[in-house]
Amino acid sequence: MHADDRAYFIMFYVPWCRGCKRMAEQWDALADAFSADRRVVLAKFDCMQDEDFCAEREGIDHTPTLKLYHRGKVGGAECGHGSVAWDWGATELVSLPVCSLLT
Repeated sequence: MHADDRAYFIMFYVPWCRGCKRMAEQWDALADAFSADRRVVLAKFDCMQDEDFCAEREGIDHTPTLKLYHRGKVGGAECGHGSVAWDWGATELVSLPVCSLLT
């Protein structure tokens, strides 16, 4: 991921995953809420399009998995079957009820 000062919040998913489908509406609402904020980039990545990238490079073994990258680093939190990266104090980013921050 990019090593700039923005936060990159990525939802890794596969189209047939029930948990991914349930989370999609909340994810889209969160993306809309942060669409004007230049400090945050929210995106989805379909792991069926590049399974090796998801599994080998990003360590995705379940979906949905959310990861937050900041300055090229991943922090930690639990979210669904996967994990959310969390490295800086922007706690307002996580408004998805399936997520909980690890402190």
